[in-house]
Amino acid sequence: MKFKYISDYNKLIGLSTQGECRICNHNTSCFNEVCYRCYQEQESLKNCPEEFRDLYTVARPDEIRKQLKLINPDWNDEKIDQIARKRDHEIEHGTPLINGYQSFQWPCIDGDYAEFIAYGCKPFYNTISKDGKKAFETSVHEEVKDCLYEEYWEERVPDEVIHSSNDTNYATLFFVFKSLHSDKIVTYIDSM
Repeated sequence: MKFKYISDYNKLIGLSTQGECRICNHNTSCFNEVCYRCYQEQESLKNCPEEFRDLYTVARPDEIRKQLKLINPDWNDEKIDQIARKRDHEIEHGTPLINGYQSFQWPCIDGDYAEFIAYGCKPFYNTISKDGKKAFETSVHEEVKDCLYEEYWEERVPDEVIHSSNDTNYATLFFVFKSLHSDKIVTYIDSM
């Protein structure tokens, strides 16, 4: 199963063994109680009942447009809107929701939505930098930077590798996203 904005869905979020899809009611392999067909078929998504809207990822249309304009100053508004609408549609209608404590808008990097690549933990940040603590702190999304404090790395960031949101007993999850166009990463902090 492949999603543009999630590096390895089966590994990071995973399929349930067998269950009934909350949208089409078929008994099949599901994730977040929704079958793969309902996530992927555009008609099903367009006609999705209101009570299931929370299953889909929330876009950042203003941020995408702002970044596209900054990266491509010679593009006119029509071109930017066209590309932004396509990316918004891909994230909202082709990307399953990540299980977490809070809902959040999917991060944008380099004029596109970022790819969810890992759950943040000390081993992960230490593999991408000699100074894992600094890599973590510089990657934290600007919307949640104000929650960082001096001992945050030592007290909150897990010491062991987190494979999925089901593997953790932590009150805080760290979602790591990577640009599809560069090596930039961003971490979103999700707390109870």
